[in-house]
Amino acid sequence: MNDDDNECGHTSTLKDIIQLTRNAMETLHKQNTRDESLAIKNKVMNELMHILMHLEILESKSDNIHSASTRRDNIEKKIHRIKTAIKEAPKR
Repeated sequence: MNDDDNECGHTSTLKDIIQLTRNAMETLHKQNTRDESLAIKNKVMNELMHILMHLEILESKSDNIHSASTRRDNIEKKIHRIKTAIKEAPKR
């Protein structure tokens, strides 16, 4: 079992958690309810929508952080190659 797996068989990525939340909302939306049960259903749907919104914001921020980290890594590699080239250049 790797770090992303768990007992339920889903990976623990934001993308997968967002999809699970959407699936739960769709299932709940299809549930026929009335009276007090309808009020509870509507409250839960509203809370799930807020959770989903925050998860999507986190996913966007995570993507931005990953992109910035990749750019930084590429810059560091280029700097290392430049330093190596300077050291290996013939001296006059």
